[in-house]
Amino acid sequence: MMNYCIDVEFLAGTTFSHACEEAKHLCVKMDAAYVKFDFNGVKVSVGQKYNVDSDPFPKLHEQLCNGSEHKYLILNG
Repeated sequence: MMNYCIDVEFLAGTTFSHACEEAKHLCVKMDAAYVKFDFNGVKVSVGQKYNVDSDPFPKLHEQLCNGSEHKYLILNG
């Protein structure tokens, strides 16, 4: 794994889970430490080890990105 992060921007209408899935795919493909993006004002970092299918809190993560006071979410493992 390299020691860099990639900033991306997703198109309007992209769901949170799809954005995370795409970010993880890009992270693995580019061998980056994280792929970072902004989702409704929340900064999200997705690492290579994050598994969208086994995420125990998908609804919580979606809620955090829809009007929460939290401003940063790291998903990795």
